[in-house]
Amino acid sequence: MTREWHGVTLDNRSAAMMDEVMRLCPVGIRCFQGSYSGSVSASAGTHSGGGAIDLAPTDPADYDRLVYEMRRVGWAAWRRTEAQGFDPHIHGIAGPAGPGDLAPAASDQWADYLAGRNGLANNGPDDGPRDFVGVTWETYQQQTPPDDDGDDDVKPYAVNLGGAGYGWVLSDLATWRYGVHSMGVIDEGVAFGAYVKFADGAMVGQGWVDHILRLPEVTER
Repeated sequence: MTREWHGVTLDNRSAAMMDEVMRLCPVGIRCFQGSYSGSVSASAGTHSGGGAIDLAPTDPADYDRLVYEMRRVGWAAWRRTEAQGFDPHIHGIAGPAGPGDLAPAASDQWADYLAGRNGLANNGPDDGPRDFVGVTWETYQQQTPPDDDGDDDVKPYAVNLGGAGYGWVLSDLATWRYGVHSMGVIDEGVAFGAYVKFADGAMVGQGWVDHILRLPEVTER
């Protein structure tokens, strides 16, 4: 599934990732190329599948901040420069969620990112922050609770404090904001709640436990 995002086509997962980047880093941007595109020969096939984007901040002072926040949520993001032979922009490859999500050239660039390289043919060193190497969109969601903005959102009623693969009752806002999959509405006395099954075998982050138990109207069971 795809949707238009700031004038380019992205798969839904990548669009959700960029929505979160814009929440963390609300700066002006211009998008040049999305996914499922072969319109730019210099991209060497990296945009022919999903999980790819080229964009730039409207204010050049925001480049480093935008790269940092893209990497935070699971993008391999590099700043491309005139010195490297490019019109200035940020090139992003979303960390893979499963087989076939990325074009082969994009998968190679993700491997370059993990290995500390710049994703270019010269195999130069990565010139961006290395704080979030290995983070994917799914691990970001599991480890990062939503910000408490003080609004009276629908509150969780209960939370299961079990281990890997267990479920949580979350507010509609939280499940919408983070795009958590495998949701099913609970209609057995939990109004406006949603059951969320995190990735099998993945531990739910302590940040989620702390966040949910701080909210009012939460009971442990």
